[in-house]
Amino acid sequence: MNGLGVSGAETDEDRAVFSGALDQAVLTGALNQLMRYTLTGCSRSAMCAAYLLERLAANSGTNEEMRSMCCQVCSVLEKTDTREVSHG
Repeated sequence: MNGLGVSGAETDEDRAVFSGALDQAVLTGALNQLMRYTLTGCSRSAMCAAYLLERLAANSGTNEEMRSMCCQVCSVLEKTDTREVSHG
């Protein structure tokens, strides 16, 4: 076992569980940043949400419906962020 209490030999199931947990954490972070942007108008939060959603969409384990939704939201956030910056 290593210092984290996990043996060095990983199985495919272990990797899938870790990947799923990581995807869930990325999605949670993206929704958190999206909420901050919605409540405050902070363009930095919009950029962070778009970055996290792009990461999620790029993951090979993400299903097509989720990938499409992530890309759509990113597109909206990037357009919104651009408009805010050009008027600021």
